Order: sequence, then structure tokens, then C-alpha cells
Amino acid sequence: MIGCKNLLVCSIFYGVSIGTVSAGAMGSMSDEVKWSAIYAGLNTGASFGNIRARANSSGLYTFNNNTNANIGADALVMQYGQFSVTPASGVLGLQLGYNWQHEKLLLGLETSYDFQFEQYNKENDSLSSNFTTDLTMESYSFYSIRSRIGYLLSHILMYGTGGLVLTNEYIEQDFGVVSGPTVYSQFSIGWTVGGGVEWMFIPNKWTLNIQYLFLDYGTINQTTTVVPAGAGLPVGIVNTNTSVTNNVVTVGINYLFG
Repeated sequence: MIGCKNLLVCSIFYGVSIGTVSAGAMGSMSDEVKWSAIYAGLNTGASFGNIRARANSSGLYTFNNNTNANIGADALVMQYGQFSVTPASGVLGLQLGYNWQHEKLLLGLETSYDFQFEQYNKENDSLSSNFTTDLTMESYSFYSIRSRIGYLLSHILMYGTGGLVLTNEYIEQDFGVVSGPTVYSQFSIGWTVGGGVEWMFIPNKWTLNIQYLFLDYGTINQTTTVVPAGAGLPVGIVNTNTSVTNNVVTVGINYLFG
């Protein structure tokens, strides 16, 4: 064994040796980070909706000065009415997916189901003694299936995502007339696109992410026959086109299996 006669030289030698071994160990640890796995988790956040509706009618009097101008029975305005509102709600859901990693590229597929508590109700002042409007819109959950593509920086994933979204929309229009309210409920299929950042805080086991999704459910078209309460008043037809979009921001946690 060769002795170390110079304390300074020995200190430098051992320091460099330890640093080299530590760097090698860290590099090895980084190389062990693997994203390829089936995963499942929970998410929570907020939804900011945008409801846009346009209505026009035929055969209805305005009752204002007994003129014959048509009215737009859309619960807010009186002639070829249109409006836009932005209800907000909380979001709570779960997700299941699979990641496939190739070097710094990640490809994946994710499906998620989220509860939301989005409801909008507008009660309009009476347009006359014979004609009022009331609009209720509700959506309590949405389901999505999306592809993911991302770039890996060891423990950090930056990704984009897009796919299909499904929701059940409930719309009730009540014009305060003899014909009663019109109820419309359907499953709507739309599209979604977004992105996020995910952090693997426990290697190969647990991740945290923050994600934004834009959801577009398309347009619902309704035709309602309106029978006014006043004697001798004409029957009218109201056509309503309603589109709903959502901006959803969530934070989530995932467990990787395998």
C-alpha cells in the first residue's frame, strides 16, 4: 500500500474519488427512473363553464303595446335573444392510464371520470301577464378518454393531451304558459384538448401533476311549441341553440403499478 505523505495531496485525491463515486451513484439513480407503467389516481380542481344560447321565435306577440313583433324566448332578452354565462364549480374524479417511455419521449393513454356540480338557473321577470321565461341547465359529471404525448426531463414530464369527452346535459325551459316546461336531457359527445406537468416525487411509484383541459360538448338544438295562457293568443314556435364548453384545471396524484 502506498502511503500518503502529503496531507493536502491526499485530501484532494480522496475528495475527487468520493465525488466521482457520488456522481456515478446519482447518475445511476437517475437512469433508474422509469415511466412505463399502468397507473391510477385521483384529481380535484375547478371547472369554469361557458354556456352560449341563441333563440328565435315565430307566431308570438310581444304583448308590449300589443305589437306583432316576434320575441326571442331565451330567458334574458326579448327579440332574437342570445346570451352567454360562465358558471363555475368544483371537480373531483379519478383516472386510469398507461405510459410507454422511449428515452425522453412518452406516449400514453388515459381515461378519467369526474364529478362536477355545474348548475345555472335564470328566472326572468315577467314579460307580460301572459308570458314569462325560466331556464335551468345542469351537468354533474363528464368522462374523457385521451392520448398523451410528452417530453421527459428525468423526474419531470411535460405533456399535451387530447381526445373525446362525454357528458349528460339537462336543460329545462319554462315559458310560463299553458304548454308547460320543456325538458331536454341527452348524452353529448365532444372533444377535449389540453396539457400539463407531472412530477415523479417517489421514483417509479408516485407522481403529482397539474393539468388544464378545454372541453367542447357541441350544440343542442331544441324546438318548443308554446301555447300562451291568454285567450285567443297565437301558438308560437321557439327554436333554441345551446352550446356548452368548459375550462377545467385540476391537480392529481397517481400510483404507478410495476
